[in-house]
Amino acid sequence: MSTCRRICTGTASTATRGTLNPVRLPSVRLSLRTKRRWDRAQGRRVTVQVDVNTKPREHLDRAIREAGGRQAAPGKIVAQLMFGFWRYLSSSAHDVTLWRPYLHHASPAGTARPDVDIRAGELHELRNRVAHHEPLLTEDL
Repeated sequence: MSTCRRICTGTASTATRGTLNPVRLPSVRLSLRTKRRWDRAQGRRVTVQVDVNTKPREHLDRAIREAGGRQAAPGKIVAQLMFGFWRYLSSSAHDVTLWRPYLHHASPAGTARPDVDIRAGELHELRNRVAHHEPLLTEDL
């Protein structure tokens, strides 16, 4: 049985559940990437550091608050997380900090992060189209 399935069915060890507990995920760690942007004041391109986990951290903080605070059950916190939180965990920005050390264990062996990201993106796009009541009956899904 996969780790993900053991967690979902409640048969995972406490250590495993703690590893994948969203409150303890390393996504809350500071993860900086360098990015080049135009600085009008200096009149040239400059290199800046960007925290790629700002949004996930904000989503997680909101979910914890809405679930009743830090003492809330992990399942309650997970239920409060928006789909976008999960969708972007497979993005290339999180490859080194999340996918390689942790998230790849939730997928079958040999699953590539870009493949998961493409599928998650397609599902996210479909979900948004449904949420916005776009006509889908004539679409080849």
